Amino acid sequence: MPTNSTYFILAILTVVFLIWIVLILLRMQKSMNRFISSTNNRFVKIENKIHNELMEEKKAHLLLLMYDVREVVAKQKSDIYPRAISNLPLSSGINDRELAELFPANKALLIKQFWDSYQDYVEEHWLNKNGQFKTIFRGQSQDITSELGKLHLSSKSLASQMDHWLREINSAT
Repeated sequence: MPTNSTYFILAILTVVFLIWIVLILLRMQKSMNRFISSTNNRFVKIENKIHNELMEEKKAHLLLLMYDVREVVAKQKSDIYPRAISNLPLSSGINDRELAELFPANKALLIKQFWDSYQDYVEEHWLNKNGQFKTIFRGQSQDITSELGKLHLSSKSLASQMDHWLREINSAT
């Protein structure tokens, strides 16, 4: 028959064993927390890298699109290319919030001016009353009061302004 001292020793050993198990679990939890923290840090770095690369891709896409628009407008200085104009978008497709995230405020403003001016140009010279693209213009290109002359003159002026904006946008901040 076990004595009280045996029960006492067993109780002490059980308590020591339980404390030892708790310490092992605490160490495991601490290691797991470090692992989770370092994994989260890696994920955040990867997410930031992907975000930055996406932003650079959006900037490059927007600038290429703007150069395409400028090139098509410049082509209209001496002849008309209605299909080229009708194939271009009327806007950048980037909202003001994204634009502010992509570029400093001064460059975002220039980009907005670029697209607003292009949209005004298309509406003034290229769209008829029904909102469809024109393919025929009245008058002679040398007559700046004719529809065709106004188109060529406006195209020359806008292409020059677009060149200026693009230089400003591409200049160092």
